[in-house]
Amino acid sequence: MTQTIAKEFPTIKYSFCIWHITSKFSGWFIAILRGIKIDTLEELEHQWPHMVAKHDLQNNKHIVGLYEIKYYWVPAYLRNYFF
Repeated sequence: MTQTIAKEFPTIKYSFCIWHITSKFSGWFIAILRGIKIDTLEELEHQWPHMVAKHDLQNNKHIVGLYEIKYYWVPAYLRNYFF
């Protein structure tokens, strides 16, 4: 569906609501996520690996998946779009 939307509406940016994403996680991870600053792409790329290592989350499939879809939920990637 994402590919079809991109093809039919090339100027549309598809994104995920961070509230819906975090509502699926436990409170401990939400607290960790709020503790890192991800306002810029550089901050995300620098802080995310440190956060993952610090909390031993390298093998957590949900955390790995969340990072893989970062283009759809991290504010720094969505900053230039109107919602």
